[in-house]
Amino acid sequence: MKKILLALLLLALAIPGMANAAATTGVVTLLNAQAISAGDTYTSSTVNLTNAEGLISWYIELTGDGTASFVYQTSNDGVSFAEPEGVTAVVSGFTKTSGGSANGKAMEQISVEFARYMRVLVTETGGAEAIAVTLKMAVR
Repeated sequence: MKKILLALLLLALAIPGMANAAATTGVVTLLNAQAISAGDTYTSSTVNLTNAEGLISWYIELTGDGTASFVYQTSNDGVSFAEPEGVTAVVSGFTKTSGGSANGKAMEQISVEFARYMRVLVTETGGAEAIAVTLKMAVR
């Protein structure tokens, strides 16, 4: 009987923690079918990472005949941004036929260096055709 009560007590203590972990995941839309001309770069809005922990997930959707590159920058003050040391494009050469189903849609997981703020730069790298990009980011 004591073992059953102890098991129930432990279960009751664990459930709120699991619910809290799920409730703290948020999704931010950084670009919503944003048009980017050939050869241009678009800078997303700034995301506050103060309470973020662990991996970050990006959902990318691209239409148009161009090619995209995705790079992130970090900042401690929300004003001065830089690409972290040694970081290159998270995604490059992305087209409307990229992604797991070759449909211009993909999920990417990234580990971001410790910083308070982040933003994403999307560049049309083909130089000849425009693109439209949707980028949603999930943080925990």
